[in-house]
Amino acid sequence: MRFDSGIRALFLSPNDTAVSKYAHGEETDRRWIRAGHQACIVNLSVVQYHVLYTVMEREEKALVRRLIDEDEA
Repeated sequence: MRFDSGIRALFLSPNDTAVSKYAHGEETDRRWIRAGHQACIVNLSVVQYHVLYTVMEREEKALVRRLIDEDEA
């Protein structure tokens, strides 16, 4: 986004933020994700897709996928 003043701002997608929060795994992060999902700000299908292309250890990726599956249920 570019403002009239010439300042350019970049924003992180809520879905990308959710990937990071799932990897972190804290309960406060999970509550943030669930609230975003309920408010239709976070799309868990999109989050799943982003996880495919996020660089992380195999075990960490498996944990993130499991947490997403739990939240989708």
